[in-house]
Amino acid sequence: MNKTPEQYREYILNLLLMTAGSWQATGCKDEAIEKRFENLLKEIHPDREVALLAFQMHIGGEVAA
Repeated sequence: MNKTPEQYREYILNLLLMTAGSWQATGCKDEAIEKRFENLLKEIHPDREVALLAFQMHIGGEVAA
């Protein structure tokens, strides 16, 4: 299945949500989950701050929905 850039971005953002949730659920620093989170952020945007902003906006949209 070929995804449009928007669909792929949405997919990555949702993976970030799941990763962040599993990271929080462990209740401890899990380096493997942290590394996965950072790698997914890089797929959104190479600049970490821009990627985090996009992630925060996505979370805001999910909460509002």
